[in-house]
Amino acid sequence: MLYVPSSRIQELLKVEQAGVWLDRSCNTPELWMVAKLPVNVIRAVNAGAPISLGTWVVEIDGKRVAAFGFLVNDNPQHPTLYFGACRSTEQVDDLRALLTTASFPLQVHNETLLPVLHADCRIVPERACPVLDQLPPAVDYPAAEERELRVRALDVIAASAEPDSPADARLRASCLQPLIFERTQSLRSYVPSTGLVCLDDKDEGNELERLGFQAFDHLCPSGAFHQPLVEYGGKRRELCDILAVSRIREQEDEGIFVVQSKVASATPESLGRTDARRAASIQKNILCAVDQLNGAIKRLRAGDRIFRADGTSVEVDPPVPELMGTVEPLNIRERASQVGHGIVLVSDMHECVAWEAVARVDPCRQGCWLLVPCPRPSGTSAARLVLRPQAGYVRALSHTALAAHGAAQERARAVSVPPLSLLSSAGSHALAAAAHRNRSAYWLLCEG
Repeated sequence: MLYVPSSRIQELLKVEQAGVWLDRSCNTPELWMVAKLPVNVIRAVNAGAPISLGTWVVEIDGKRVAAFGFLVNDNPQHPTLYFGACRSTEQVDDLRALLTTASFPLQVHNETLLPVLHADCRIVPERACPVLDQLPPAVDYPAAEERELRVRALDVIAASAEPDSPADARLRASCLQPLIFERTQSLRSYVPSTGLVCLDDKDEGNELERLGFQAFDHLCPSGAFHQPLVEYGGKRRELCDILAVSRIREQEDEGIFVVQSKVASATPESLGRTDARRAASIQKNILCAVDQLNGAIKRLRAGDRIFRADGTSVEVDPPVPELMGTVEPLNIRERASQVGHGIVLVSDMHECVAWEAVARVDPCRQGCWLLVPCPRPSGTSAARLVLRPQAGYVRALSHTALAAHGAAQERARAVSVPPLSLLSSAGSHALAAAAHRNRSAYWLLCEG
């Protein structure tokens, strides 16, 4: 059955990085569970990673707060939890209805809002009885206190999810039970700029590139190129995964974005890999990507000819009348001499990677910048991610600030760079401002 999101869910899909919600489809009264997850997590679920439905009731200052979400075991040592609190009596009623039914449909969206997975899910209602008994009959706390109560309740749940966490009397009831997928269907969407988007696509690296390209195509219209080619030594080869130039400058010396993506495979075989193996593979890929970015920027600054993937020169615009006189010529060599930004786009910023060692890499010897993971600020979203700090916001850090790992977050520059899911809503000026003072910047951008 086709699911059409309500206006509330459409807005949440746009503004939230990730989350799990309940909704009644616009075209049917049936209750749906809707999720927005990073594509690497979706692929892990599709590959067979166990997923559990979590429900909780927390009492804060005499007020009961209901919450629900997913625990995804895509990493045996560090599963990922996505959850949020009910904000209205209607949402509590929907949660009560869900927990008393044996089956319900689920639709999962990726970072660019596209529906990619449908599943018919089954649970055991009897297991949720402790939570059902404690669910509040209504959300009756004052509006002025609502957000603070939710945040405090979510903090209690996050703390309870930590291994060997002590019991907290405020957690009145909880239930974590397997979410059984009786039937799954990979959904297919067509995006004009990048083509077919589907989980059946076995080329995970190209999928991540196309997700990144969609974001940069929105940021830099008529100035973003997927898998551009460079002519060097009489031959053409791929320059980088994504090249982006803003055609309407917001700063006089605004330069270019050069992006290299590296994906951590999500297959049935990879789900059982240890943290050490995952981290070593990710770190190796990151260092390889930095070398590739360095080579690409050298070729751009040398003035080598750049071509689209179809062989046409990027300096020649397609015959679109609306472009004539509205955008300046591309002039790649001149733009490459301005402030440049190298971005490594990774599917998983694993906490076991030696980020201090990564941050010391300085291919241009010009104080290049990298990004390292830090936890998402508390209470920024109805959906919370715990047990994996790399899934939240990342901050730009100079490698000299990483001498003491414990002080790294305190020494962070006063700018946060959002994951890929928020790039399309930011401006190219906002993205460039973080490292504008550095003549050459290498960023590490976490997807999801």
